[in-house]
Amino acid sequence: MIEIDLQQQKQIMIDILIKIDEFCNKNNINYFLADGTMIGAARHKGFIPWDDDIDIIMPRPDYELFIKKFPGSYENLSLATPYDEFPLYYYVKVYDRRTLKIEEIDYGIHKPFGIDIDVFPIDGESDRYDRFIKDFYKRKKILDTYCRIIAYRDNRECSFKQKIKNIVVETWKKMFAPDIKDLIKKYNRLATKYDYNSSAYVGELSVYGGKTSRHKKEIFNDYALVEFEGYKFRAPIDYKTYLTDKYGDYMKLPPENERITHHNYKAYWKDSNL
Repeated sequence: MIEIDLQQQKQIMIDILIKIDEFCNKNNINYFLADGTMIGAARHKGFIPWDDDIDIIMPRPDYELFIKKFPGSYENLSLATPYDEFPLYYYVKVYDRRTLKIEEIDYGIHKPFGIDIDVFPIDGESDRYDRFIKDFYKRKKILDTYCRIIAYRDNRECSFKQKIKNIVVETWKKMFAPDIKDLIKKYNRLATKYDYNSSAYVGELSVYGGKTSRHKKEIFNDYALVEFEGYKFRAPIDYKTYLTDKYGDYMKLPPENERITHHNYKAYWKDSNL
């Protein structure tokens, strides 16, 4: 296999996003750049220099329609979804199946996919902040359990303490961990507790979206086109408020010691492409 360098990986992700944008425009499906990708568009007009992934969000009705309609739309793209027979993620990944992405850390149940971008749903939330907090912790508990189930085995050279931790984690997973499909179903039931269309507040409550993922729905009632790596993609119509809600002063650069990527993997073209 031929290794794909970081700049090529980013271009493949952009190509995936271009196709998603094309598909959503044709099928009247809403999507928006999200999280670090949205910060990158607002602050750098592209990737944050030390970032290496793309995230987008969709209102729950559009998210479900996307899962239903997108498969088969593009020859080289596939979906991994929470509704697969053997779900490996609680959200959607759109990946290029000509490629293979190998994590340096083996995440146990996760079979390797290709270079991908993440798609998260935006769900309705309670109008009352105290109920939102209660719901948040219920969902967080499920996601924390999910993350423990997929807790990694560090296959690099590691300390005796880490080796013992690996054994304990694997034993717990085999003997006590709940079925991951049931866990994802439970999470989705809680996530869709409030109908998106009739909710005044919405948010993307994932592992990455915490208590700051609470926004007035009007932020997502329309979209603005923003530049990202020389292309135009959709952002929430009031993306400045969206980013301020989540990150505060999003235009301020973090300290230099925090300007690091959070992913560690290598990517390859599969042999069939050689």
